[in-house]
Amino acid sequence: MQTDGVSGSKEGSAMGGVSERIEPPSLVGRWPASELATVRLVRHGQTRTYQSDSGLTEVGRQQAYAKGAALAGTLAPGAHVWLPHAPTARAAETATAVRDGIADNLGSTAPERVRLDEPYIDTWFDNLRVWCDGRALDPTQAYATYRARRADTSPDRLPGWFAEMDRFFSLQTCGEDPITFWLTQPLQHFEPASVAVRRFWTGIQQAVRTGPEGLHLLVSTHSGCIRAVAAAAFGYDPGEPRNTEDVTIQIPRAADRAVLAYRGRAVELAVPAETRPPWCATTQSIVREG
Repeated sequence: MQTDGVSGSKEGSAMGGVSERIEPPSLVGRWPASELATVRLVRHGQTRTYQSDSGLTEVGRQQAYAKGAALAGTLAPGAHVWLPHAPTARAAETATAVRDGIADNLGSTAPERVRLDEPYIDTWFDNLRVWCDGRALDPTQAYATYRARRADTSPDRLPGWFAEMDRFFSLQTCGEDPITFWLTQPLQHFEPASVAVRRFWTGIQQAVRTGPEGLHLLVSTHSGCIRAVAAAAFGYDPGEPRNTEDVTIQIPRAADRAVLAYRGRAVELAVPAETRPPWCATTQSIVREG
């Protein structure tokens, strides 16, 4: 069975699927419906390899299309769907297939009553990044540099980032979980999980505050950051999302409270402030480069 080299989990074979409803707790009734947005952080479909920035397999495209078909049934008249995605091939192809699945399965909800925008890149929702030879890269994008250094550089001349990437990719090769390694180790050349969580919440807040009424923000992204967002909300690691599984967030435009749901569990939380403590500022500026 193929293992997810960036997420570290075995790839899920289930098609589509929608997270549990956000009840209880819920913000419905405490905020006008027009002020509430629904956000789904959707893991990309099955990909061909994690040793390069590759697109989806045929199974992965079917998974993403089925996800869109399932989500079509959750869209009430007046919904406005935005489809941001991470700037990787597998996330972009997931967003496109999700859109196709929604468009083809709106059913009795006339397409003109649901506005469905085209997918677009949003770097707030990028994968975790590794600082590799002066560039902040997705691990699959960094793999070629890692492999080249491993082949042609003597051990006493390897850069500092190499040791961390070697541990990360060795866990992948052994079928273990490199995302647990990322979440729990004080790595010096990987974007910290806490910074990735704040990055995602910043992207969510910006979209919700500037978006229309009835916003459904369907983000095609990567499992490590989705898992980190969920772990920060629950206070424990709730496990690896399967391909096209999602974390669902209900959030008002005022963006001071939110409810996050994953695998039947839900928690209300204070949305992390966009102002950051001083120890985040330098790291965040580095991560956003490249």
